[in-house]
Amino acid sequence: EEGTLFIVEIGFAPNQENFSSNQYASDFQKAVEIAQTYNGALIIIEGHSDPLAILKAEKKGESQAVINQMKQKAKNLSYRRGQAVRDSFLKYCAQKNLVVDESQFVAIGLGATMPKYNPPRTEAEWNANRRVVFRIKQMEAELSGFEPL
Repeated sequence: EEGTLFIVEIGFAPNQENFSSNQYASDFQKAVEIAQTYNGALIIIEGHSDPLAILKAEKKGESQAVINQMKQKAKNLSYRRGQAVRDSFLKYCAQKNLVVDESQFVAIGLGATMPKYNPPRTEAEWNANRRVVFRIKQMEAELSGFEPL
């Protein structure tokens, strides 16, 4: 999170993997405005999953192999979500004739590793853990001065 300038969050339903550019137009517009303000900033599109199923499996005493499979499935799902949002966002930009540098937008899947609520204690918290986050980061390509390692 170091170097984060702005965050735009998008919530969604359990197991959702499709993100219509019409449904998320207002969120995408916020991301466009921030990207244009910070031209050249790296925009990471993070997919997140809720950890509740994993936590329940751990509490139930499931084997580490099962837990690891669940974590990997959550990571894969969150990556697909991040990539689907990236694709839908770029489609939105094309429909609006907005020129963006596609290489500026990178999708990653974090699975259940960074929940907002761990464990979620209400349905609202459970829902808030399922999200895609546009994280706008300022990155320096080079140092401005020499400093030996």
